Amino acid sequence: DRTLGTTSSTSLGISFASHSESAALRLDGWLLRVPVFGPLLRQLAVARFAYSFAALLQSHTPMPVALHTAAAVLNNRALRAAALAAQQRLEAGLPLSAATAELFPPFVTQSLKVGETSGQLPKTLNEVTRHYDTELQATVERLIGALEPVLTLLVGGLLAWVVLAVLGPVYGSLGKLSQG
Repeated sequence: DRTLGTTSSTSLGISFASHSESAALRLDGWLLRVPVFGPLLRQLAVARFAYSFAALLQSHTPMPVALHTAAAVLNNRALRAAALAAQQRLEAGLPLSAATAELFPPFVTQSLKVGETSGQLPKTLNEVTRHYDTELQATVERLIGALEPVLTLLVGGLLAWVVLAVLGPVYGSLGKLSQG
C-alpha cells in the first residue's frame, strides 16, 4: 500500500509539474501579446539575447552551443523554447537567420542574414543590441510620459477624497452647531 501511495503521489507530482510548466509557457506567450508591455518585453529579451549571443561568438564558442547558452538569459519561457527550437534547426543545417526567423522580428532576421554573409555576425549582433537598447529607452520614456498625467489625476483624486473625508464631518458638525 505504501509503495502504491508513493508511486501515485510521485506520478501526480510529475503530472502537475508538467502541467504547470505548460501553463507557464502559455502565460509567457500571452504576455508577449499584451498590447503595451508585450513589445517592451520582447525588445528587452532580444537585446539581452543578442548581447549574450554576440559575447559568446566573440569568445569563439561554437554557434549551436552559443545559441543554447544565450537562450538561458531569456526569462520568457516561450522565447526560450523558440530559441532552443532554433538551435535544433541550426544543428539540422539551416543558416542562423532562417533558424531564428520565428524567434526574432524581421529587422533582426535581416541583420543576422547580413552578418552571416559579411562574416561579421558578432559585430552585427552588437549593433542589434545597441538598436534595441535605444528603442527600449525611447519606449520606456514614452510610457512614463503617458503615465504622468494619469498618475497626476490619480493623486489629485486621492487628495480630494482625503480632504472631503476630513472636512466633510467638520462642516457637518459646524452646520449642526449653527442650527442649534
